[in-house]
Amino acid sequence: DDRKKIISFLKSTNILMRQLVEMVIMFLCFLILTYLLLGEHSGTLVISVIANISFFINVITPQVLASLGLGIALLYLFKNR
Repeated sequence: DDRKKIISFLKSTNILMRQLVEMVIMFLCFLILTYLLLGEHSGTLVISVIANISFFINVITPQVLASLGLGIALLYLFKNR
């Protein structure tokens, strides 16, 4: 009985987290679209978010991509066992 409650709680938490991530991604897409349409006149919040996004894009090197690929491959390998 307790296990069913815990599993139910974890499933609902998983759904909530997925919806939250989707909302954040949509907000970022909205800010990027605003910047593309208005340019430098889009406001300080939009410009600072765009600056942070461009910083993170510049940080991604081939080593980071290889590490992410290896991590995802290992996760996929162990999840299918």
